[in-house]
Amino acid sequence: MTSEAEGRVPKCRKGLKWASVSGCPGLYRLPSGSLYMRFRVRGEEVSEGVPSHLSVRQAKELVRHRRHEAAEARLGFRHDEHSLERLAEAYFGYKRRRLKRETVRGYEAAADRFLGWLFRHGYELVSQVDVDVAEDYSVLREGEDVSNRTINLEVDAVRRMLSWGVRRWRRLRTNPLSDWERLPERGRRRRAFTAEEYELLAGGHRHPVCGALGGKTQACRSGAIWVVFGETGLRPGELGRLEFGHVDWGRGTLYVPRGKTASSERTIWLSGRAVVALAREAGRFWCRGRVARGLVFRTKGGRPVVRGLWGRLRRCLSAAGIESGGLTCHSFRHFFASRLLAGGVDLKTVQALLGHASSRMTTDVYAHEVAGGRERAAAALDRAAGRGAGSGFQLGLNAVGNERGQVAGGAGG
Repeated sequence: MTSEAEGRVPKCRKGLKWASVSGCPGLYRLPSGSLYMRFRVRGEEVSEGVPSHLSVRQAKELVRHRRHEAAEARLGFRHDEHSLERLAEAYFGYKRRRLKRETVRGYEAAADRFLGWLFRHGYELVSQVDVDVAEDYSVLREGEDVSNRTINLEVDAVRRMLSWGVRRWRRLRTNPLSDWERLPERGRRRRAFTAEEYELLAGGHRHPVCGALGGKTQACRSGAIWVVFGETGLRPGELGRLEFGHVDWGRGTLYVPRGKTASSERTIWLSGRAVVALAREAGRFWCRGRVARGLVFRTKGGRPVVRGLWGRLRRCLSAAGIESGGLTCHSFRHFFASRLLAGGVDLKTVQALLGHASSRMTTDVYAHEVAGGRERAAAALDRAAGRGAGSGFQLGLNAVGNERGQVAGGAGG
């Protein structure tokens, strides 16, 4: 960095002027060739040198970033202090001034369904909304036999509103739903993994070696990811933030730190299969005599694997010969919850393990499994009384029929 960029506001000698950089007001080139930014934001002056190693394009991005930061500091805007209700009022007020009334009503109707569900489950701030929350909502709507096109319209209405808050309203830093993947509007609906498909993904398939002759194959390197998904029910974002320090090897538990809501902070008891999968990942450090630290699943560059998960899953499904229609990374979470409910685990425990804000959300998302659990509970009562499964229901019908016959006979006498 030059001395001009490090010190005070440089002064030009007589006859020399700063040259403004085209396309970026507030960015100037000094007579020495270095770049300097100088502008005002609501009466407050920002004067700062640009590091010499930055290109002109990078310097322009830095100026825009500094302008945004200065505006937030001046007006006291913070990302996590904006409520969804306030954002919705500003957004639809803006749309009413520019679009037809019928068009705005359609946008409001689509967004109100998703926003109403968020408010009922305690999501009131923009910072509490993320892709995992949108996934839970889409699964709920699929359980209500709503088409994927309708689900996409509802989530997209809120996503466009958040995008407007970043670009026009300029009071949000990022759009938390920008990475949400639209559901396929044609083909099979989203579903959970079956037990056979899960076993194949967990280690029962192999991948062809690129460039090898004779059909040479190798074991799947992502099997540990699918095992941890299926044995813990983690969300994709939670798996990407998973660290070795969150695993208690002595107790066999996994601590999930708080995410967007307080309910997402929880402790999960690990199965033996999950412990083995995590121990194999930690073995990369233990074999070198080092302590396992940092992220459990990371890329070669040390970054979380969240963004590449769908690509990994698609390649594994193809190698295992599993039809990918209706399957996503969130399908492991549904497989985990379905197994628990099918095994007779109570709804409150399932809610705690999934990190849902309330048992109502768990009931809404997995209503078909809850109904099946009630039938199994009735069958268990029959078995405990020494009757066959389902015979209690038949005995009840017979008793009702006998009672009706006695009433009819008394009336006739």
